[in-house]
Amino acid sequence: MKKLKEFSFYLVQITGAILIIVSFISLIRITITGARMNLDLSMIGFQNFLKLFSPFYSLFSATFIAITSCLAIENLIVLKDANVMINKSNMRIIWIQMIKEFLTDIEATSSDMAKEFKMTLHLIYDYLFESNFIISSKEETVAFFNKFFAGKIIAFEMQYENSEDTIYYPDETYSYSFEPFLYIICPMLAYKDCYSNFEKDLEEIYQIEVLKYSKFRIDPIKYEKQFEKK
Repeated sequence: MKKLKEFSFYLVQITGAILIIVSFISLIRITITGARMNLDLSMIGFQNFLKLFSPFYSLFSATFIAITSCLAIENLIVLKDANVMINKSNMRIIWIQMIKEFLTDIEATSSDMAKEFKMTLHLIYDYLFESNFIISSKEETVAFFNKFFAGKIIAFEMQYENSEDTIYYPDETYSYSFEPFLYIICPMLAYKDCYSNFEKDLEEIYQIEVLKYSKFRIDPIKYEKQFEKK
């Protein structure tokens, strides 16, 4: 439908351009003819000059209609684009405020993650806006993750490690930071409209990054003991 509308507008523009050229040529012809007739500047002479336009009334009328139609369509497009930008701006404010409320819930335990999200919320919004906040495939999940979070996951994990103790992992599938990460990501999206394996694929991609850090700290016994200390 969008392509059909674009083609229709293009066709109106081409038609208008052709009519303008033909009308211009006709106007030149009328002027030359009038000059050859040696018309005087009296009322009668002026009326005789106007009669030269009579064979071209339909042409000039069609040209006028084509030009006004193009201008009207262009104005409508500008107004539509302006409305889209206004709606997008209003939605951005509401969306960012909503996500910030979710971020307050994780600031106590995941402050670095919360800060990172706050710095990129406007960029994430613009990115997701283009797809109506829907992620439809694993490829789109990978693209989204790589654009905003690749290389940052280790820092998200390290925030759970204090200066005195090293954090340990029970196995290769464990992550300290994925749960709060998912807690923020889900409300960013039209989650129910995303494909069914989105959460599973996201965790799989996320865990690949976590493993770069956790593989040196996998120890089920020390993992249990670190909680006994607390």
